[in-house]
Amino acid sequence: MKIAIIGATGYGGTELIRLLQQHPKSHFSQSFIKSKGRNRLQKAIHICKPYRNGLQPLPGKIAQDADLVFTATPSGVSSELVPELLKHGNRVIDLSGDFRLKDTQEYEDWYNKKAPDEAVLENAVYGLTEWLDTDLTETQLVSNPGCYPTAALLGWHTC
Repeated sequence: MKIAIIGATGYGGTELIRLLQQHPKSHFSQSFIKSKGRNRLQKAIHICKPYRNGLQPLPGKIAQDADLVFTATPSGVSSELVPELLKHGNRVIDLSGDFRLKDTQEYEDWYNKKAPDEAVLENAVYGLTEWLDTDLTETQLVSNPGCYPTAALLGWHTC
């Protein structure tokens, strides 16, 4: 599987790279990284082919080159980028908070930013895959919970 990681130099992106490198059943044949800075990626670059198309990723190019896209971007960035990726047929796992809240007013109150498109919010599946009873094979957008609920749920899951 070919993946793209957008926002790879932040904490979420670098942890994702670390997890992918250490995964015992990794099936990722090629990876693409897109981020504003590359200096923190020196250790990870040997598993990744740098994605070099200026500062803005091109959704059509990503759709051609990747089977799955991870977005690990600051709040507000994914809400603009993900709809374009979805239009091009990409499957996306969003690590930001942009698709966690279905209520647009609640999102805007919480993040002080314009909410993502309601149609995209409605189609996003929120939650940890370990806890979902939903078949995700046809899901186009998964919205991961943040670090606090993830830690609590995974800790509870092992009890």
